[in-house]
Amino acid sequence: MKPSILQFAACALAMAAPSCVSGILYSDVTRPMTTNMRNSPIGTKFSDLDSKELHDPFITGVRVQWDSNAIGDVMKRNGIDRAHYADLRVRSILFGIWTQQFVKVAGEPASESKTDAK
Repeated sequence: MKPSILQFAACALAMAAPSCVSGILYSDVTRPMTTNMRNSPIGTKFSDLDSKELHDPFITGVRVQWDSNAIGDVMKRNGIDRAHYADLRVRSILFGIWTQQFVKVAGEPASESKTDAK
């Protein structure tokens, strides 16, 4: 029995597909928001926020994003006075139709004197 061109193409596609699909169906990547790590203290308070996005790239092209993951918002909502570093985690599903971004901030908590003055 001689293999046909269609069988050969199907086999080649099956072997190549995992490398092409990586990150398209699902990805979850964390990276630092700054690369200057010299003398960065660890911090005593950690907090994070996330934003969500729904995108229809195929039919309408509509992109809807809600919530905030801005570093200033994370600090304000969680009582951080000084940020030492921040990480960004991006979770994406199905060609980026659903994307969720998390910002994790490490820093020092607001001092009692500043919160009493407000």
